[in-house]
Amino acid sequence: MQNSKTTSSESSERHHNKKPDAFKLELSTTVFVVPTKGTLHIEVKNIAKKVQEVLITLESAIFTIQNFQKEVYPTQQVSMILNPMETKSFTISVRDHFPEPFTFEKNQLKNPEGELTISHCDTTKKTGKVELDVGENGLMILGVEKNEKLRWGMFSHNIMMDNATRELKEQKERYLRERKEFEDRKSGKSSKESGSEKEKDVFECCGISCVIA
Repeated sequence: MQNSKTTSSESSERHHNKKPDAFKLELSTTVFVVPTKGTLHIEVKNIAKKVQEVLITLESAIFTIQNFQKEVYPTQQVSMILNPMETKSFTISVRDHFPEPFTFEKNQLKNPEGELTISHCDTTKKTGKVELDVGENGLMILGVEKNEKLRWGMFSHNIMMDNATRELKEQKERYLRERKEFEDRKSGKSSKESGSEKEKDVFECCGISCVIA
């Protein structure tokens, strides 16, 4: 696989309402394909003039970040501090096991392979592998979440599988099937609750003999 480098950003707004600035990290690849019997190794270089805190977030039901620091299924995270021109790396591989059944209460992924997001912001934290502050959902957050004056950047990209084995194909099919069943149950429950409320309103308006005491 031929690697290429990027400093571009597929940006989106965050819940702190500050749009991202320029993406100031250089990645060793823009081809995010994980081999089913190997690993995807990604190097991250800080090309900004200031020290950066970096947050790597993988939302995936199929893949895992090796040596992750935080997990709220299906999301895993690892963080690092990068000095100017410093390079560090992380590795993605296939999960060792899969839940049976898959859980979807905190899982919005339509595709089990998922998405990789790399975000960063200026920091005064010391260099090294550190655990950033934790938000209400149990996952780490960048300093810009609390201080919108900080400059920050973000890059997001879908993750893909290379030469999926029969087992992984079956896991993906099971995920999609169970996802549909979950959405059908959720939709059915909402419809039933809505119908009950409507029926109640009609019953209460049908006349004196139908009024609930």
